[in-house]
Amino acid sequence: LPKLPDTNDPFELLGLDYENPPENADDIRRAFLKMAKKYHPDAVAKDATEEEREKASLCFARINSAYQLLKDKQERLGHEYFATMLGGPMYEPRNSHGRQSFSRGYGSD
Repeated sequence: LPKLPDTNDPFELLGLDYENPPENADDIRRAFLKMAKKYHPDAVAKDATEEEREKASLCFARINSAYQLLKDKQERLGHEYFATMLGGPMYEPRNSHGRQSFSRGYGSD
């Protein structure tokens, strides 16, 4: 059983890329199915121990939760969610300054 990333980030759990976010629900579903094939408890080898099957079940539950989260957001907010919130092709930054350090503007002695 391959190691699943130790995170709750739905993009990482589904193997998606922030630089190239999914454009629609089908992209999210394809990513989910790809990961589900690897981690589904029924896909574990026949001679796997009960511990290995339990681990696969937990991994699959995490992947399923990530899929449900992204799918729900996409359904509620439409495809613009991924394009605007995650910096996709329709993304326009609010300013051209980028991130500023925390101390900027507070002066220093």
